[in-house]
Amino acid sequence: MSIFPSPFYSPSLVYYPDKILRAANESINKTQARRSINSLANEMLRIMRENDGVGLAAPQVGANVKMFVTKYNLLPHQIIINPFWLPVKNSSKYTVEEGCLSFPNLTLKVLRFDKIHVRYRSECGKTWDMDIGGYSAQVFQHETDHLDGRLFIDHYISIV
Repeated sequence: MSIFPSPFYSPSLVYYPDKILRAANESINKTQARRSINSLANEMLRIMRENDGVGLAAPQVGANVKMFVTKYNLLPHQIIINPFWLPVKNSSKYTVEEGCLSFPNLTLKVLRFDKIHVRYRSECGKTWDMDIGGYSAQVFQHETDHLDGRLFIDHYISIV
């Protein structure tokens, strides 16, 4: 099974209100070709860098799979597969300003947890469990939202 939408798929940035941003996304199983995952991830990293992003989820390039990429050194891995997170005990929510490559020139204040426990698989197939906080936790939550069909506009906080 290929992780690409079609044999002629060529990744490009998807913009809101494209329906693919709200669609269900499939988990990537261990038997899917590592070459397909790496090929998609490399294209996503290229697109993210070209657009000055810090993270990019597969649905943002038209691939409905549970994978995102991040800027180097933000997390232990740049390619994050089948991510999951929960708030850490005693974590709290805080207001932060976010943008999104699928919403050019838009930033909004949103609520995010300051510390989270994450689980994901790296491109090598190893499962990772760890606690992260701060900006890394913010990016992890934002990109994982994309994989669940949620967007940062869903977390918008109106400050009146």
